[in-house]
Amino acid sequence: VFEELGKELDQKLLPQRKIWLKQILEKKPAQTQLVLLTQPNAYKIGLISGELDLRNRPIWRKPGIKYVFTPLQISQWLDKVNEQTKGLAQSFKNENVALIDTDACVMKQTPAQNVYWKGQFSPQGNLVFANCINSEAHKNKPSPDSN
Repeated sequence: VFEELGKELDQKLLPQRKIWLKQILEKKPAQTQLVLLTQPNAYKIGLISGELDLRNRPIWRKPGIKYVFTPLQISQWLDKVNEQTKGLAQSFKNENVALIDTDACVMKQTPAQNVYWKGQFSPQGNLVFANCINSEAHKNKPSPDSN
């Protein structure tokens, strides 16, 4: 099941994200900057609390099949999505697209167990995430001369 869904991710979902980005870029004013964010991925280092919580172990259902993903499997998919996001930002940087790597920023600032609570950001995690965006947004801010 994991391999089958992985093929769907690679062959349908990731290519569709690129199509959507191109459609967004066609409609945005040239002077508007689009900022892409990576997804913080605490699955790669393991979530300590709430291990049995379904948000930490998502279930995929199909008639006759119930598949529970492992944290490692979810981590692998998030890494693929994040790599694509980074690649898209690089590919379209001449079209005023920037990247904020919130995954790297959040994970280096505090341990995952302080960032997440049952698969969601904790109050501390929300603050860390917001601070990452705030600090990186100032770095990515286009200069007034870059019209």
